[in-house]
Amino acid sequence: MSNGVSISKALKDQLLYALNYSRSLKADSMGSIMPTAIVLQENKPVIKAFPLGTAEQAAKMFEQLMKSDAPEIAVYLYESTIYVDKSTSDVILFKAYDSNDSSMYTLCQKFRQNTATKKFELVGDPAIVDTASNPYFTGESNALLDLETEFSYEKPDVVKKNLSGIIDAFIVILLTSSSGLYLPDNIIYIFRDFKYIGLLTLFIYFLYRCCMLFAVNGTLGMKMFRLQLLNEHFQPLNAKQKVLASVFILADGADYYRHTGAV
Repeated sequence: MSNGVSISKALKDQLLYALNYSRSLKADSMGSIMPTAIVLQENKPVIKAFPLGTAEQAAKMFEQLMKSDAPEIAVYLYESTIYVDKSTSDVILFKAYDSNDSSMYTLCQKFRQNTATKKFELVGDPAIVDTASNPYFTGESNALLDLETEFSYEKPDVVKKNLSGIIDAFIVILLTSSSGLYLPDNIIYIFRDFKYIGLLTLFIYFLYRCCMLFAVNGTLGMKMFRLQLLNEHFQPLNAKQKVLASVFILADGADYYRHTGAV
């Protein structure tokens, strides 16, 4: 990421939506993404593809769209190839416009093509590769966010996920053991049976995860390894997703991510 680059929250959200949209298309197809504009209309992203003609014609159609509709927020995405150190890389480029920002930004995401023998795969994090004057600028920027940390997420490796789970399990065992100090004698007698101890431990485990997810968006084990549960747009989970995640059900695009940017 380029240091010192900042954008509005609305443009950041639009870029995250565009990133996720392009990933979904590439994962499900072996073809190229057609040039596409994602504009913000009535606070909702609207997708407008340009399926006909050349790349230059698509760019002109996008320019006409920007002049006729004058959206406050827009992202124009298309596939391309870049040349670095005498080698080529397939990329998706995202040109991001905010009418309240005097600059436009080009975000680049490298990837490996989906083929008959290999699955589509992202290569590295998306990166800002260019800034330029925004021809559709109409006002002044506000509520800026640092781009250096906004997109710096990666899927954690299995070792970190397992170690965070082991730490949480150890915490739950301590909680289960200490619960005997506060439970009535008749309840303690019931839990002398091993199977009931197991049920109590599972209940405390799920309760612990649920409380921690709602309180600080992660368990202590997750915090130690900088893991987060986020939705498909890299945003915190909603209440339903948190309840399901407490019993290890990741619903509606929720998944584990590791934040690799500055804290």
